[in-house]
Amino acid sequence: MAMGDTSSLVNQTQTVGSYKLTLMIGSQEQMYTQQQFDEQHPTSGEVMVSATMTMTEGTPMAGTGTPMSDMAMGGTDIKHREVHVADATGKTVTDATVTIEVIDNTAQNMSTNVPISTMYGVQQGMSDLHYGNNVTMPANRDYMVNVNVNGQQGTFKFHLNG
Repeated sequence: MAMGDTSSLVNQTQTVGSYKLTLMIGSQEQMYTQQQFDEQHPTSGEVMVSATMTMTEGTPMAGTGTPMSDMAMGGTDIKHREVHVADATGKTVTDATVTIEVIDNTAQNMSTNVPISTMYGVQQGMSDLHYGNNVTMPANRDYMVNVNVNGQQGTFKFHLNG
């Protein structure tokens, strides 16, 4: 997803300490390693700079578009969650230590820590560098997302529609 993407289900920004954080949640993204990107030249999706994608049931394997399981856990529940981090001047922070905790307030405050990948959108390039992953996130629920960047924490609250 690109910053300012109107197709995002959630797009919220807040200033936390010396950082500007933008949380975006959208449809599941195809994710590629740098090698896959170099070999396949995809025109959409995300390129992982560090870490790996979350391999939940229904998540397309990078480069194949094939779900890991035919069960797919209601594939629409898998969302792409990303946090863009900028410094006070608006420059993208490329070396932050980021954690993302998601609390599903509708499901008895169930908490999930999101495995972090550093990545960028295929079409946007490195100017779109962000932190996040594909994760299961059912619609029509109330969520709280705690984002910690180099020890500074922000909290986002929202209702995720279908």
